[in-house]
Amino acid sequence: MPMREGTSQSTPRKLEAMFRARTAGGALLVCLLSGVTPQQALATAAPVTLAPATGERGRAPGERTIISRGWGDYVAIASPGSGIIYALDSSGDLHWFRHLSPTAGKPAWARGSGKVALPRRAVHMAAEDSPGVTVIDGGVARPRSFAALQVGDLLFWDGSADDGPAIDHVGIYLGIDSTGRHRFISSRRSVDGPTLGDQGGPSTLDSGTLYDKSWRKAKRI
Repeated sequence: MPMREGTSQSTPRKLEAMFRARTAGGALLVCLLSGVTPQQALATAAPVTLAPATGERGRAPGERTIISRGWGDYVAIASPGSGIIYALDSSGDLHWFRHLSPTAGKPAWARGSGKVALPRRAVHMAAEDSPGVTVIDGGVARPRSFAALQVGDLLFWDGSADDGPAIDHVGIYLGIDSTGRHRFISSRRSVDGPTLGDQGGPSTLDSGTLYDKSWRKAKRI
């Protein structure tokens, strides 16, 4: 599964491009494509040399540098460049990695590599080490003010009594509606999907019902 890290070219100079790839056995490789022109690289019959991305020259063609193993369980892997790698696992969680030696091919990783970069569950989204900044935090009680809220903020609730004080529901703040209520959108079992309507309970933070009383926190991404 090749991941193009980036290219630097100016015709008629040779093409230099770094790729990461995962083998069938789950090893993560870093490879340097060099010694061909852009036209050759685009041609289907062009000879391509893969050399280890060590910054050295004169190494045997066809060599690759293994920088990590154990990547076989991820269902998809992608790299936007600068050593950053995102890996999607089978449960839907997106993990973040940063390779500290993208041009040297060494197995060095930034602190925090492997953490969930885009959590799937509300309790993980609400955590302080997840993306975003907390703008309102009522702890285990309902916040007293809506003043810091902005449209698009993530809202978090402790709506279930069977998991203690843990956050168990998430929605998106939509602002003040035509009736003057603070409205949000979230997924509901009663409609089998996301809704900003009031079926199964008002989708507002100031209605005196479940989604009012169990609101706990807001974050801004």
